Amino acid sequence: MKGSNKYNGNKFLWQDMKMIKRVVSIIVPVFNEETTIDQVIQTLTEQKIPGWFKQIIVVDDGSTDNTAKKLKKFLKKVTFLSHKNNIGKGGAIKTALKLAKGEIVIIQDADSEYSPKDILSLIKQYHPDNSAAVYGSRRLKTKRGGYPLYITGDWLANFFFRFFFREKLTDIFTGYKLVKTFLLKKMKLKSRGFEIEMEITNWLVRNKWKITEVPISYNPRTFAKGKKLGIIKGSMLFLSVFKYRFSN
Repeated sequence: MKGSNKYNGNKFLWQDMKMIKRVVSIIVPVFNEETTIDQVIQTLTEQKIPGWFKQIIVVDDGSTDNTAKKLKKFLKKVTFLSHKNNIGKGGAIKTALKLAKGEIVIIQDADSEYSPKDILSLIKQYHPDNSAAVYGSRRLKTKRGGYPLYITGDWLANFFFRFFFREKLTDIFTGYKLVKTFLLKKMKLKSRGFEIEMEITNWLVRNKWKITEVPISYNPRTFAKGKKLGIIKGSMLFLSVFKYRFSN
């Protein structure tokens, strides 16, 4: 058919890309973020993405504060799921993936470290035929802030990743990832915690899918303001580079 195009990944068929909008599924895993969830969800619902419809899926991962109450006013604008108990970021993402209907998925943290406004930067860099994923890098625009120990650990993790995998990525643990939906579902993800960041990257690299990076803004939190990646979880995240390099 003249003027038609077919994308086998999600089996979308369109005659005119300028007339038919595509769908992006935005997954928001949230755990005890009563101070930031309002602003994040409000910004996401108001964000205009030319040429795209938004499917926003929020997963309350067993919050024990007022997060659930804060989300009630958005129930008509988002798809809301919840876990009775906290199982981790990876578990929340896997729950949301079951309902993801978009051509692509973007993972948006519910804290204030990543700005929802950077979604446009990721989508502008996405091209169905050229990239399987777009990562928002905290290292491309400005010097990454945060605790010195975390900055050092993150730098070392990226160094070992580039050494082991021969890939020139600058921010493998970024919480801002855009990935084709059919690929995420094909991965059969197992991680329940923050290690899911490395599991996704490992699968894409091992299967030779292209990852593109774009600079994003980053506003690191302190533990006093709710940062959840402690020393133990941070160490597990660092070790996940070695785990996935030497596993099947």
